Amino acid sequence: MLQAKQLLLSAAVCGSLIVGSAEATIVFSDNFDGPFATDLNGLAPDIAPGAELWVAAPTFDADGTIEDTGGGSATLAFAPADGFVYTLDASFRNFAATGTTATPVENDWVAMGFINGQSSINGNNERFVSGNVNGIAWMLMRGDITAVSNTAFSGLSTSGTQSNTGGTPWSDPTLVNTFAVDIDMRVVLDTSGGTGTWNATWYAKLAADSNYAEVRATETLVDEAINSIGFARSNTGFTASITSFTLDAEATSSFLLGDTNNDGTVDTLDIDPFVLLLTDPAGYATAFPGVDSLAVGDINMDTVVDTLDIDPFVALLTAGSLTGGGAVPEPGSIVLLGLAGVAGIGFVVRRK
Repeated sequence: MLQAKQLLLSAAVCGSLIVGSAEATIVFSDNFDGPFATDLNGLAPDIAPGAELWVAAPTFDADGTIEDTGGGSATLAFAPADGFVYTLDASFRNFAATGTTATPVENDWVAMGFINGQSSINGNNERFVSGNVNGIAWMLMRGDITAVSNTAFSGLSTSGTQSNTGGTPWSDPTLVNTFAVDIDMRVVLDTSGGTGTWNATWYAKLAADSNYAEVRATETLVDEAINSIGFARSNTGFTASITSFTLDAEATSSFLLGDTNNDGTVDTLDIDPFVLLLTDPAGYATAFPGVDSLAVGDINMDTVVDTLDIDPFVALLTAGSLTGGGAVPEPGSIVLLGLAGVAGIGFVVRRK
């Protein structure tokens, strides 16, 4: 690993790299291209900030199939941090009735969103509405309509079969009563205002449409205890597939990700401050007063600055076209970065 770090960093010593601060970073992504008839539980998504694995009920398969074996959820551990706008997208396809019913039934639904809790079993207490897995900012589409419609929810202890207790029907007049069709759902979580001000906005669109429609206006969350993201289904009224699931994060801080010396540019001059941040966070705070160490150093956006940020930092330095301006890093800095990856230099800088 040390040699790999040296080779990667040596590619950056010839110049500097300017990185835009408004670009979103993919935190999680999965296209569900796993094998047929294999459980999703315990598998890794295509992209993750660390070693996160799916925690999923048997009703969810690695190829995205949602079976008719009962209600449950599939989630990835994730804790939002202050200072970001998170965009969570999920695409559901291939709805089909089960058993002797002619069409998918109303008391079944598929859902996605920001959640509290995780579970790998089927059951009524594992599907966002109560018990072990509770939705906080989430939304669902139903199989058909009887008394209620497609719904967006805010808050714990909500109910998937009622348009109250935190839930409101989708506000778009077309989408609200469109059931069991190919659908894309989106929840945007904005934590830029800090703890106590987090808010969410809910969107949806038909698969054939280009643009999302807002289906619930922005609201301040009544609960911020989010520790996972994922999707759920309620019962056995239909089968379907989830074809993609993505979480993007865009920093709203004025600080530039990777710009550890706070000079407005991400380049080789940031290597020594990055090493200092890894090895001596108190010393870094003294050397760079007022700089948000998490905003500049949490490269993989897992709310912790640690050795898992080394590879993303190196990638940030070596990406794109490098053109003059950066100083050649001291050999000791390169070696220390390599040693950090091998020995796991012990420090943690955390954000809520």
